[in-house]
Amino acid sequence: MENRSLSYMLFSFQGRMSRSEYWLRYVVPLLLLYVGLLVLLLVIALVFGLVQTLMMTASSLEQGGSQFGALQIVGVIVMMLTVFASSIAFLWAGIASAVKRLHDCNRTGWFYLLVFIPGIGPLLMLIWLGFIRGTVGENKFGPDPNDLLGDKPDA
Repeated sequence: MENRSLSYMLFSFQGRMSRSEYWLRYVVPLLLLYVGLLVLLLVIALVFGLVQTLMMTASSLEQGGSQFGALQIVGVIVMMLTVFASSIAFLWAGIASAVKRLHDCNRTGWFYLLVFIPGIGPLLMLIWLGFIRGTVGENKFGPDPNDLLGDKPDA
């Protein structure tokens, strides 16, 4: 039986992922993680006094001064590193999930490059990944994920 752990689902490029798994194991958690990241950034900003400093800086710029101190600079660096690290994790998980959805449609992961077609590429990927039914039964990328979950094929 195929590995169905969350780390496998989000970070491995092997196997297939059904539409319901795509929505429930990638899209919904991603939205929750973005909200969590925003809260974390707000907490970092409050801890390092960035909100107050930015408010003071706006008024002090009119007077020709700046209020940034060492603590605020550290806070900005911590925020930048947090955003960078989480962006890498989100990007990796997004591409891995998309590749598994493409595998479910019996397509190679290279089809994901269609997302780089300006304007229409991301829309086509959203429709293909989120709404198009995968191959019924086993294909060259593995068994039907709906069979593994004991689900009936969705139309």
